[in-house]
Amino acid sequence: MKIVTNFYVSFILLFFNLNLWAYEPPTFYLSPSVHYTANIPFQAHIGPAPNGSYLAMTLPFAPINQVRQQIDILLQKNNPTSKNLKHRGEAHITVITPDEYENELKDIIKMAEINQLAIKYRLQAAQFAVLCLGVGTAKLKAVDAFTYYLVVFSKDLLNFRSALKKLFVARGGNPQVFNPIHYYPHITVGFTIDDLHEKNGVIKDIKSCQGKIVYK
Repeated sequence: MKIVTNFYVSFILLFFNLNLWAYEPPTFYLSPSVHYTANIPFQAHIGPAPNGSYLAMTLPFAPINQVRQQIDILLQKNNPTSKNLKHRGEAHITVITPDEYENELKDIIKMAEINQLAIKYRLQAAQFAVLCLGVGTAKLKAVDAFTYYLVVFSKDLLNFRSALKKLFVARGGNPQVFNPIHYYPHITVGFTIDDLHEKNGVIKDIKSCQGKIVYK
């Protein structure tokens, strides 16, 4: 198992824009076992529109669950009335979003073929770096909602998306439709009401970093 590291990542994280926490960015501990993905069977996600079909890299849930529990403890320390974060009981990195498949790809490349390509490219063995804990917020029905996630960088996943773009264009797809680098990979940890996405105004990149991640 190789954990991806990057000097640029370490450098940029020195410049956290801290809004949520009171003082220094808190540190959260993540087990290196989050990277033990190669032997996890690939899981296909094919279902009815609009959100049923997407491509994801499946991760072990326990390391992510441990981060969520650390967040719960900190939130309840700052506000004893805080409830435990909601979660889905699993962990993954989305590689092709439901919207990308439904609105951009499906007329050219069907989900079953995308899944076969993912198996061919050994998607489950993709390497990735966990950069930080990100926090996103938006109004849901006039209520402040929060989502917590690990911001991720992965050259392997970007390469897969680029390969898919080449196939898409080779089959006559409009090159302007699918952008492989318009991509914010992350691992959802938990949320207060519902998960938030780009359509809610939440961009899950390093600008949203609110906490440090240390492997332990």
